[in-house]
Amino acid sequence: MPFEMDHRQCFVFMTKEMLKLINSIHKKNADLQGLISALPYSFILLNDAILTEIKMSNEIEGIHSSRKELKNALTNEMNKDNRFSALVH
Repeated sequence: MPFEMDHRQCFVFMTKEMLKLINSIHKKNADLQGLISALPYSFILLNDAILTEIKMSNEIEGIHSSRKELKNALTNEMNKDNRFSALVH
């Protein structure tokens, strides 16, 4: 399967083992999606996990951000006035 990376021609050879692993990942992902959709308020839980991850990453990088600022970026459309809008959209 040919493709380009950094303007260089590359290829990958898919083995049976790789295909089995990929199929296993897809199945587990579908199972996980089913479990997530069965959770009450799953959208809120997912948003909270995203906000927590972004906040922790920002702290590691020395970037000050409040949960309110990140939540506004997550819940609103792309907004040039919110510096974190591009992180979540």
